[in-house]
Amino acid sequence: MTTSKATTVSEYLKEIPENQRKEIKKVRELVKKNIGEGFKETINWGMINYEVPLSTYPDTYNKKPLHFIGLAAQKNNISLYLMYIPDTGVTGRTQQGFRSNWKKAEHG
Repeated sequence: MTTSKATTVSEYLKEIPENQRKEIKKVRELVKKNIGEGFKETINWGMINYEVPLSTYPDTYNKKPLHFIGLAAQKNNISLYLMYIPDTGVTGRTQQGFRSNWKKAEHG
């Protein structure tokens, strides 16, 4: 799948192939476990998106929420997009959570 018309995460998950859905769900749970407070899970840019809402950080150049993490089913793979955002007070804990979980996964 390269383009999604879904407007909710549930819709998005229903329209992707089962093998990708299984993997997306695993990565999604890891993200949700470590993302910390202050982020909102949405569908944006045709993928699952974790963003800093405008109510938390309204001073963006394009007046849209800050995109932090994107999770997408592509034609032959799944993609995890990690974006840099300025320190809004919600990123540090998320970054530390990912670091410790990747180390656990690498060393079993």
